[in-house]
Amino acid sequence: MGGKSGGTTVGYWYEIAIHFGLGIGPFDEYLEFRGGDKTAWSGSATHSQSIQINAPNLWGGEKDQGGIVGTLDLMFGEADQQPSARLAAIFGAQQPAWRGLATAVFAGRYGAMNPYPQKASHMIRKIKAGWDGECWYPEKAEVPLGGKVPEFTVRWVRTVNCPHTFNVPADVAGWSSTPGDYDTQQTGTAITWPTGLGATGIVWMMIEAPGGVPEEFHLDVKVNYDDSGKVIGTNGVSIGPATAPPNIFEYPRSEGIHVIVPRHVGSFVGYIAIACVDGRDIETGAILGSPSQHRMLVSSTSVISEHFACNAAHMLYYARTHSGIGRVPTARMNDASYRAAADKLHAEGFGICTSYDPSSESLDEFEQRICRLIGGSVSRSLVDGQYYLDLARGDYVLDELPIITDDDILDIKLQPSVPNGAINSVAVKYFDPLRKESITTPPVQALSLIDAFGVISQVNDYPEIPAGPLALRVAERDVRASTAPTRTMELTLIPDAVQGIRPNQYFRLQSAKRRITDMVCLMGDRQAGTLKSGAVRITATEDIYSLPATSFAEIEPGVDTRPDPTPNPITLQAAFEAPYIELVQRLDRANLDVLPPDAGYLLAVADQPPGGRSYSLVVAAAGGEFETSATGEWCPFATVSGDATVTYGPGVTAIKISAIQRGEQLVIGAAALWDSEIVRIDAIDIVASEVVLGRGCADTVAAEHAGGSLLWLYDAAAVSDLVEYTDGEVIDVKLLTNTGSAQLAPSAAAAMAVEFAGRQARPYPPAAPRLNGEAWPAEAFETADVSWLHRDRVAQADQLVDQGMASIGPEPGTTYTVRWFLNGVLVNTAAGIAGTSASFVPAADGALRVEIEAQRDTLTSWQMQVIECLYRTSHYSTYIDQVGDTYVDQDGNHYIG
Repeated sequence: MGGKSGGTTVGYWYEIAIHFGLGIGPFDEYLEFRGGDKTAWSGSATHSQSIQINAPNLWGGEKDQGGIVGTLDLMFGEADQQPSARLAAIFGAQQPAWRGLATAVFAGRYGAMNPYPQKASHMIRKIKAGWDGECWYPEKAEVPLGGKVPEFTVRWVRTVNCPHTFNVPADVAGWSSTPGDYDTQQTGTAITWPTGLGATGIVWMMIEAPGGVPEEFHLDVKVNYDDSGKVIGTNGVSIGPATAPPNIFEYPRSEGIHVIVPRHVGSFVGYIAIACVDGRDIETGAILGSPSQHRMLVSSTSVISEHFACNAAHMLYYARTHSGIGRVPTARMNDASYRAAADKLHAEGFGICTSYDPSSESLDEFEQRICRLIGGSVSRSLVDGQYYLDLARGDYVLDELPIITDDDILDIKLQPSVPNGAINSVAVKYFDPLRKESITTPPVQALSLIDAFGVISQVNDYPEIPAGPLALRVAERDVRASTAPTRTMELTLIPDAVQGIRPNQYFRLQSAKRRITDMVCLMGDRQAGTLKSGAVRITATEDIYSLPATSFAEIEPGVDTRPDPTPNPITLQAAFEAPYIELVQRLDRANLDVLPPDAGYLLAVADQPPGGRSYSLVVAAAGGEFETSATGEWCPFATVSGDATVTYGPGVTAIKISAIQRGEQLVIGAAALWDSEIVRIDAIDIVASEVVLGRGCADTVAAEHAGGSLLWLYDAAAVSDLVEYTDGEVIDVKLLTNTGSAQLAPSAAAAMAVEFAGRQARPYPPAAPRLNGEAWPAEAFETADVSWLHRDRVAQADQLVDQGMASIGPEPGTTYTVRWFLNGVLVNTAAGIAGTSASFVPAADGALRVEIEAQRDTLTSWQMQVIECLYRTSHYSTYIDQVGDTYVDQDGNHYIG
């Protein structure tokens, strides 16, 4: 095999080493590495390790700005972490171990052509790791961020000797079961028990799903039933310490029943019993009817999350107690207060994603930012000196609230709200960490105020919120806070009145002097008194800050218009040795004249899979490694009408097509590849879905093809690796899909084997074969005389000469060989024929096959002409029966025999 010609340098890859700082370590999980907002690696790394990044086409490959190829060393900052050998090798031996800090080191190729590197970004999860000791309250630290419905398995079992109750025992292995449908399994996220499974007895449904599912995971079982006047019994219990009694439902014909199967600790196992029974005889197990008309749908009512946000209470607790941030001993944290807030926030799904940078905000500013988001406050009690986290949620017991009366009030100023200036339309801008994108919700509006005063809108920026549903609920809370007709008060009080009340705690205001009988207020800011007066000033408002459970607005998920970067395998493709007609167009005369006769070149074509931009041609010698050789564009093609039972014979030129891809690239007179036959496009009728072809061009012969086969319009779209191969050499070819940022793995592509035969140097086969003067006859009689037309490889050059054109040539030194086979046995050979005919008379009747091929020197034509038909030594004669009668059909034709 020859080698490629030398290339021209048009740009360079940039090899760099970068040390990234990720934050205080260690963290739970490293999830994704991006360059220029494109994913170079994603997965799960839960400890310090090296990961290989192989995304050479992330930014377009060598034709654009390269990609990322190299090693990323993750250093989580564990207490026993050692200095990085890679950092020492690159930057010198004087390296710290970076314990307590999470960092990452990348070394390798990072972009090409463009000297300005794309910005790198990292997705990490830090919730339970990195605490001073164990994670505080780990059970509620993680808040699910989206998720997926897990698959489960259902197995149907019909009992012949059913138990006398619907309470299902744990062990059903010994139950008798009929073969067939009831003993099969179904797996998925929604499963239907079809109608028509009639049998007497009780049908039990056993449900299994993977272990470790959360407590809130349930299965939703709905049963529809079409037998009038019957009762259905269901039992939806998990196998546990106690078994619930059966639930018996009697309901109208048109309705169904609905049962929730709860979670079982460990592997998820539940049982549902379905039967047609007489409700009065339920304890005896009497059976009436059959379940043939029942229909059951089993689906999940919840999801298992793949990603998690951090409970806001945990984030506040971590920041206040961490030795590198707040440094507050845990003994000074009111555990009950923080746990209650954590429970509430977890139940609300209030998980957040954010970071803390001490150079840009203080700890108090960080706490205020988080508390403003969650509707809470962190304060230190004047009573016990502990830190408390209080949420404004309206969940108080009125009789337990402290009371402030006229005896405690030194002064009061009331500031009622004014609705005509209130914000009545609030949208929330949040940040989706999975998409790495800021998103603004639809506005949540107070329509009555909009009708009265017009739209007064505001967008509240909460980048800590990671999901749309939570953002909408916060928007609902904010618009309520802005539009609710509340009163704000500035109170000046004696010190003892508010000594035990913290910000965001509730109290009752009773002031007969100001006609306030009993008002529940929420304490806001507090200003301590001076040494001279001691009076305390506070602000208080009516409670309207509770987070709603739902919002009337919805996030429109829309359609992600970004192309999917995942490359899909190519399903329609072809690879073949280039014919002479292609080489004569691609090589100049000087190179063509010195081309060895055993040389061959590769051509390949492919159709575009979903999301593909181009494809890379990779080639491997037998048993060798695949190497990228060239990049190709998608080839136009047409699909021939019909299925495999429809055939198009060698004499057919008008072909029906069912589809055409990239038809705008079709050129009349261009070459196309139909299986292994080269044809010429003579005409196309889009309306009639028909294409007219010139058959058997170049070094091919007209052959029979099946419906559904492809016409590759390869003339301008075939790609070559420009490597010279030799006669007899076999290579494996794969075509790898390229997207905007990724390339299909070679292991995912189908291999095509190509064996070279020195095709370009071989003489062209003869054209237009005739047997006894007929083209493709069904029968031949008395003799098997064949004739043909000359073809000349050199004289035809780049011209597409079909089977019906006159003789050309032949090429000097060309002779022909004809072989006759009768019933599969070679009966005659005529070789060295310089003319265009040969004769032979077979001696018996049978299946005749005639082969005609061309020779020049030691080379034989790449394909041969073949004629197959039935042969008889004599013609049919008029049929005469035993009494001398003859017979004719309705048209007057005599029967022959």
